[in-house]
Amino acid sequence: MAKQDLTARPETAAAAPAGEAALAAIHATVAKIPPGQVSSYGEIAARAGLPGRARLVGKALGKAPEGVELPWFRVLRSDGRIAFPPQSRPYREQRARLIGEGVRVEHGRVDLARYGWDRNLDFALWAPPDEAAVSRKSAAAGPAEKPAKAKPAARKPGGAKPASPVKAAAPKTAKPAARRR
Repeated sequence: MAKQDLTARPETAAAAPAGEAALAAIHATVAKIPPGQVSSYGEIAARAGLPGRARLVGKALGKAPEGVELPWFRVLRSDGRIAFPPQSRPYREQRARLIGEGVRVEHGRVDLARYGWDRNLDFALWAPPDEAAVSRKSAAAGPAEKPAKAKPAARKPGGAKPASPVKAAAPKTAKPAARRR
């Protein structure tokens, strides 16, 4: 029995771009990623007509034409992690740019289900108004400000706790009956 060539492509399949055309397709695809959203190397390859060529996307981003500003920082690993080593200059720059667009980065990872390019239509349509509005505003408006963290109240000298804010008094109810012994 003759061996079957499993790598052969059917004649009806469209030919994938090669060489400079492949790089141009990748660059054009990366340029389309909207602000406030991210994509993975594999997704970019598939959208560019190069399925299975995720590594080529990384190489293409490193060979961006001079003077062309691509949103390279919106491209992540398939699990949402930043591909650069933590604490390296490119890692810090990518993280800062993503945060500047309103993308939440936790421990070097982005939630692709939430921020992925055309990934979560349900979230876009049905998320609570405050979350969906923040997501849409960050995608359209650009950099978003970080909310200020609440500082814990300082203790008074002598270790006494600071006065707590006045709380609304609970309505008084009837006194319970006295206990019998």
